[in-house]
Amino acid sequence: MGSSMVIKNIMTEREQIRATGLILSGLVLSPAISPVIGAAFILLALLCSSSLLIAGMITFGAILMRGANALVNTTTQVITINRFKNRGGVALGMAISAGIEVQGISVILVTLFHSKPLEGLVIISIVLSAIGIITFHLIRENLNYKA
Repeated sequence: MGSSMVIKNIMTEREQIRATGLILSGLVLSPAISPVIGAAFILLALLCSSSLLIAGMITFGAILMRGANALVNTTTQVITINRFKNRGGVALGMAISAGIEVQGISVILVTLFHSKPLEGLVIISIVLSAIGIITFHLIRENLNYKA
């Protein structure tokens, strides 16, 4: 049974479009939410004198930074488990492991910008998001996945 047939058996066309939209939204919003809006809230915390307000702004900034990631991760995890049925746990474990490896590499790359870490975060986020969007489109075409 081909990959496109398995995807069609798992999800209706409407579910495929919804899943594709969530993944694409996360990939497109990642460079915007993570380094720009989230970092803006964290930087605004520098202007505050109240400890409670500083903690709140940093927390809110971090939540925004993780928001796009949540759109991609949860949708991909559900698709992975459904796609591999009995071996879904193993497939999901491998996907999470690969994600942790990429996160580690990303941290190493961001530290190359040790004198300007925020710029490094922005550049690395945009580059990795572009790679993710390209990869997503290549995989989607191979799976006959509709957007």
